[in-house]
Amino acid sequence: MKFNGFFRAFVLYVVLIAGFYCSAQDPFAGDSAIEAELKNPSSPPPRPPTTEHLPTAEHLPTTEPLNQPTTIRQRSDGPISGGRHTVEPEVIYYPDQNRFPEQQPLFVKPKGPREGGKLRVPHPNAVKGLVRIENDGSYLYKTKTFDKSKAGSFRYSQIDAPKIVSANNSSVNFSTIYGSKKVSGFLFDYEWQPLNLFGRLGLQLGFGLYTVKGNGTFKTETSQGGEVLARAEEVYNLYMFPLSLFGIYRFEYARNQWIVPFVNAGLTYYALAEIRDDGKKQNFNGAPAAGGGGGAHFSISALDRQKAFTMGQEYGIGDLWFTVEARVLKGLSSEKDFSSSGLNVGITVDY
Repeated sequence: MKFNGFFRAFVLYVVLIAGFYCSAQDPFAGDSAIEAELKNPSSPPPRPPTTEHLPTAEHLPTTEPLNQPTTIRQRSDGPISGGRHTVEPEVIYYPDQNRFPEQQPLFVKPKGPREGGKLRVPHPNAVKGLVRIENDGSYLYKTKTFDKSKAGSFRYSQIDAPKIVSANNSSVNFSTIYGSKKVSGFLFDYEWQPLNLFGRLGLQLGFGLYTVKGNGTFKTETSQGGEVLARAEEVYNLYMFPLSLFGIYRFEYARNQWIVPFVNAGLTYYALAEIRDDGKKQNFNGAPAAGGGGGAHFSISALDRQKAFTMGQEYGIGDLWFTVEARVLKGLSSEKDFSSSGLNVGITVDY
């Protein structure tokens, strides 16, 4: 019982002390400050300290129309702990100005003349090499012209049947075994062009392959004492390898020339290999010839400048040609006479 009485007395003591402390404070001090500010509207409302003020609608003067530029004066409350403070400059606000204007085109293509044709106009990209604008809007720029000093060609060729006479039997010749038709083959030429001051002067080194097949012959005697040639069963294959060294001159005076005529002249040596299928001895021989010819290169690159530029960039090709050449040779051996005239057609690549 004594303990309960003591506890009640302690609680009463604490309650009295708390009531005395609360009576010393003014719980309505904040309300009084609000009332004082409402009675004095001229004083500005308190603002939190800051160094950045963005223009908003509440800071705009209401006496000026909104479509006119307005100067917004920045106010600074100063640093909290004293010291120097930099006041930001005035900001001019333009309500009707678009802060994100649309990007204007670099160039607006003008309308062409009614009768059509080309129209020359100034363009800002002309200093970068722009030379033409196509109807589809694509831009054509002047590009670097690739220098060239070499060429290679691959051509299909036909020559007359050579006049070859057998050393053992004068009645047996080339036509009795292989026939008298033209002989077909392929030519490969490498061309070096060291001089290009006026046209192009160069050297041409070539090789090729011609082949023809025939049957052998044997001689039989008749009842009257004569001789006749009969067709044998064995098969002969004659391979002819022409090796040539020619000088060539091209009538090429400008790049991107559509047609380039040329002339050439030089020496050719025909290496011969005759292979038999009966296992007997094979024959190897050769004969020289001299001559020349001429023809023309027709530009393939000029048909599509874009592809020609791509070939130059990726493969280093200067020009691509379709070549037609006529060549005449005079044999320099009486037993193996390769006098002939033929026509060659193929592709030539300048690089």
